[in-house]
Amino acid sequence: MTGGFPNFHELLSNTWGLILMVLLFEGSIFVHELGHFLTARRFGLKVERFSLGFGPRLFGWKGRDGVEYRVSLLPLGGYVSLPQLADLRALEGEPAAEMQNLPPVSYFAKMMVFGAGAFFNVLFALAIAFLLWGVGVPAPMGFDTNVIGYVSDTIPALPGQAESPGPAFAAGLRAGDRILAVDGRPVRDFRDIQSAVALGAGRTADGQPLVHLTYQRAGQTLDMDLKPVLQEMNDRSHDAMRQIGILPAYPLIINEISPGSPAERAGLANGDTILALNRQPVLSIDGFRDAINQGGAHPVILTVRRAGATADTPVAVSPVRVPWTTPLASFHLDGANGTANATLDLAPLFADGATGNLASPAAPAIQLAVARIEGDGNLFGSLQAGDTVTEINGQPVHSVQAAVNAFAGPAGQPAKIKFTAFADGQKSSVTLPPAFAAKITPPEEHLMVGLLFQDTTVEHAPPWRQFNDAVEQTVAMLRSLFNPHSDVGIRDLSGPVYIARVLYRFSENDIRLALWFTFILNINLAIINLLPIPVLDGGHMVMATIARLRGRALPLRLVTATQGLFLVLIMGLMLFKIFQDTLRWLGDNDADRQAMQVEVYDLPKLTFPPAPPAPTKP
Repeated sequence: MTGGFPNFHELLSNTWGLILMVLLFEGSIFVHELGHFLTARRFGLKVERFSLGFGPRLFGWKGRDGVEYRVSLLPLGGYVSLPQLADLRALEGEPAAEMQNLPPVSYFAKMMVFGAGAFFNVLFALAIAFLLWGVGVPAPMGFDTNVIGYVSDTIPALPGQAESPGPAFAAGLRAGDRILAVDGRPVRDFRDIQSAVALGAGRTADGQPLVHLTYQRAGQTLDMDLKPVLQEMNDRSHDAMRQIGILPAYPLIINEISPGSPAERAGLANGDTILALNRQPVLSIDGFRDAINQGGAHPVILTVRRAGATADTPVAVSPVRVPWTTPLASFHLDGANGTANATLDLAPLFADGATGNLASPAAPAIQLAVARIEGDGNLFGSLQAGDTVTEINGQPVHSVQAAVNAFAGPAGQPAKIKFTAFADGQKSSVTLPPAFAAKITPPEEHLMVGLLFQDTTVEHAPPWRQFNDAVEQTVAMLRSLFNPHSDVGIRDLSGPVYIARVLYRFSENDIRLALWFTFILNINLAIINLLPIPVLDGGHMVMATIARLRGRALPLRLVTATQGLFLVLIMGLMLFKIFQDTLRWLGDNDADRQAMQVEVYDLPKLTFPPAPPAPTKP
């Protein structure tokens, strides 16, 4: 957590992610324009220019075929300049003088050229889908089922906001229920369920969000109405989504067992599947965790299915209380006498492979990191979460206990803290007023048996199912966008900044995720470009069809004005989305910092107490 330059591995990873993002993002645009280009050449149309991006030329060249190939300033799409298609002049500019007297183009050729971009996006998407069918796509466990695995009594909120009661829990849904339809539309799996709830347009008489569920319990089909929570997802862009507070069911497959844990002593092994706890089915990690904590420190019976075994096996395990977080050096200013409350928490950062009791305040650490700052920011100067503290009152600090001891120096004296900034590695200091009090916050403890379950899987969906799901999702999003009763609006559309950022993150994480997102992107490009909106391919097709029906070309002035108007509107929308995507980016960074603060608390290694001695015979 120190500042400085990234190491070679990080630099290589970042560079690869950036290259892959550019190739996949610009490649999708290139494929679309290539469809127009090749089809135009096939029908003998004159091609003046092939451009990736709009606006002024950045660089390019003139080909032997007389076509100008170039990259333009605004990477928001691209175009192929076809002088014989007069209705594109508002977008591409007037053709050169020698190209203004070219022969007219047939209606069939126009429709083929206009539709070719979307067709090539679909071909590209299908090629990716066949590839993903073979290599698979990482996905969360349980997204291929419509069975509920966990019902939360609250909906988590952004920091500083109050949690909301869980609508599904309040309405009576429980783990094991199977959802058959949402708002009358059948659902196949949890992707369908989440999408149908988020894009729903149901309303109560007083205008509150409403969702109607059809579900199955114990073989009986039932219906219910519940009121989803419109939960804010980003504190900068204020994106919000309908949620009801359910998670899918999935098998609890043991992926790792902590050394010295009750699970290890009970003989559990990697690959075992936990079916039930005290004869009650457990369908999710959250359900398993709740059942362990509700039972207290009493032995439980796990029903285990082991590969190759002919019968399920009951295994007795005794949960134990284990420190889950590090101890903290907490410095607090009580908001008395007109002052504001303020808190500074320091958490120890341990070396890889550190041994010993890491939950002890005296455990030696490499550094103490700022895990949390709350209250009046002026009290802490430039100190921020992630910075590392090196000295307090002139004393080096390498443990939580040492930090508290150094802070509690001469009574009534201010405390000087020296630290290294996480952002740039610069050394600085801040002096806290003497009213601050220092204490050790003990670790948080959880009842645990020492199991880590598999939480992701690899899906190998056939191409036709991938294609069908992507089309249905895109159409559902558009339907909800134009429905005045839904909670989906223009703000929820993804702009170029957001698309590029998601591609970059996926490219860094797993190339299969980047390919999956590129598949979705190309399906979206194909469908959206076929919408009957001037400037888009679908708009050109509508204009060509109107001209065909009326038996003569549309007035050039009308076409140019219409194209110009919608070009301005679309460019305005793009600028708005760039602004909003930037806010979303900042909000996501805020969430990442909050997550980093939470992760700092986590112990790098769980230490389980030794097994109690076996009772001796009298």
